[in-house]
Amino acid sequence: MEREIFIVGITGGMASGKTTIANLVYKLGDCFCIQADQVSREVATDGHPCFDELVEAFGEGILMPYNQGEIRILNRKALRDLVFANTKEGKANKELLEKITHKHIHLRTLELFEEAKKENKKYVLWDVPLLFEVGWDKLCDEVVVVTCDLETRIARALQRDPTLTEDKLRNIIKAQTDDEYRVAKATYVIDNGAEVDSQQLEKLAIKLNNYLLNKISQQ
Repeated sequence: MEREIFIVGITGGMASGKTTIANLVYKLGDCFCIQADQVSREVATDGHPCFDELVEAFGEGILMPYNQGEIRILNRKALRDLVFANTKEGKANKELLEKITHKHIHLRTLELFEEAKKENKKYVLWDVPLLFEVGWDKLCDEVVVVTCDLETRIARALQRDPTLTEDKLRNIIKAQTDDEYRVAKATYVIDNGAEVDSQQLEKLAIKLNNYLLNKISQQ
């Protein structure tokens, strides 16, 4: 795809605060924001080919209870339990899930890139948890990495989703790329540890936006 807009990938580990920062930058009004998690949910809805492929691959056990004729909804906890089980089967399920979903997320994202070109925005801010793992960093002009210490991330994640256990969280985080790898490939790094408060975070978002606008002006 020939790109006519500046694409900025923003990524980080689970509960690092990358989406919070992306939302703060978006509110400044200069970017078109795409969140991969939202795209993932969009393609995994009843009626989308991705949804049908998931049900075919994993069975109706990944669905919430439903009656004939009702819209089917994924039971995300059941699916998560399948793919993050600390077993060979869990690893195989995770690979299958990614094989199915990533192609649909990619296609939908390319459509959103085209939509972004029609908007009067300076750049696309693309919030992607698995930016490096999937290789989508190659589509980006700039890559922003948000870092955070492990214990703070676990505390945030448990507060956000009490159904998770600490052991399950550690398995999920272990399956992701670590901060050292991400930082080595980043063009811009934000430290969002426990000591960073909301006012400081807003200032960091403004600083990032100004940095990106300056980069774009130099093109």
